[in-house]
Amino acid sequence: MFSCYEGGISAKDVCLLTRNQIKGDMLIYDRTKYDKQARVIIIEKAEEIIERYRSEAYINYVFPTIKRCNPTQSRLYGWMKRINEKVNETLRKICDHCGIKSRITWGTARSSYISKMIDEGFHLL
Repeated sequence: MFSCYEGGISAKDVCLLTRNQIKGDMLIYDRTKYDKQARVIIIEKAEEIIERYRSEAYINYVFPTIKRCNPTQSRLYGWMKRINEKVNETLRKICDHCGIKSRITWGTARSSYISKMIDEGFHLL
């Protein structure tokens, strides 16, 4: 939900978010996939999610996705892959429960959300 509330932020960027990227009511971060800086207003629901995980996050990270200081690249990508798989499994269960036949992943949900926001006239970046 945090990803959607914050303009469709990618799984990798969510995992790597740090507290110093929060500037007042703005989330300002360098996107990992593209050489661009993202600037997104932190809405109330996103702030509630940030606060919910404050005590569980390691050092300066926003969410409890990174477990130790200076992880190797392979370990970091392994953690992110497992988180993405867990989110996708949860989405599959939600779809099954709701009778939705389509395969929905974090990536497709994120893309659909971004497309809907653009169609409605919002500029996310």
